[in-house]
Amino acid sequence: MNTTKECGEVYAYDATWDKATGKKPKPIKAFEGSTFEEPIFDDPIMQDLMESDSAEIFTTDVVAAILMCAPKSNYSWDLEVTKYGEQIFIDKRKKDDPEFNILNYHTVSENANDG
Repeated sequence: MNTTKECGEVYAYDATWDKATGKKPKPIKAFEGSTFEEPIFDDPIMQDLMESDSAEIFTTDVVAAILMCAPKSNYSWDLEVTKYGEQIFIDKRKKDDPEFNILNYHTVSENANDG
């Protein structure tokens, strides 16, 4: 029985980007895929980890990145911390409106020095 878990697909690198410059730009195609940002309790891999008691604190990569950048953040964000027994879960707050939380967006130059 194969027990490996797959989370996505990695596309081949396009070497033509190595030759793109400001004088010879290359047009960018629109992204036709989807991103994978499930809440922590909806992710089947995280559910397996929770059931096996493999850690005391659980979070997603998006939330971990937000916490690491918190001292320099220009945008507010909304996290939900839940404790069940000895386990702590840190996740972005769930609301019906996807525009509710800044964590649903990918910002650029958030901590850039605008001075």
